[in-house]
Amino acid sequence: MPDNGFKLNGIMFYPARTADYGATSNRVVYEVTDPSDIKDRVQLISKWPVLMMVEATKIAEVPIFATAPLQSDYVDLWHTSSLGNRSSGMKRLARQLYDRMPRAVRLRVMAVYCRRSYSLSNPRFYTRLRL
Repeated sequence: MPDNGFKLNGIMFYPARTADYGATSNRVVYEVTDPSDIKDRVQLISKWPVLMMVEATKIAEVPIFATAPLQSDYVDLWHTSSLGNRSSGMKRLARQLYDRMPRAVRLRVMAVYCRRSYSLSNPRFYTRLRL
């Protein structure tokens, strides 16, 4: 049985171009990928307001927080018997090069990475749907 008596059906993001959701003409929503499916945390950086819609079904009556809510990206780490060295050789090399860059360059590289990775255009995290 799912934790705390609820089954999560899905999460959608609705971006607006103004602070007033009713005034926006946007007809696009984004389905959020389940973090446990991609073994990663789904994050979003946006300069516009985003409405998060969560759909869940109550399937059982249980005491509130009988089971503590856990983030799925951490659950996999906690259940892994040996973390070991999870980085590939290329990732290690990229990290070493990044660590040797001047601070200003590192900040710029990280900003570009975050904008690309944590935007609604990332198909690994989000699926665009038309209304």
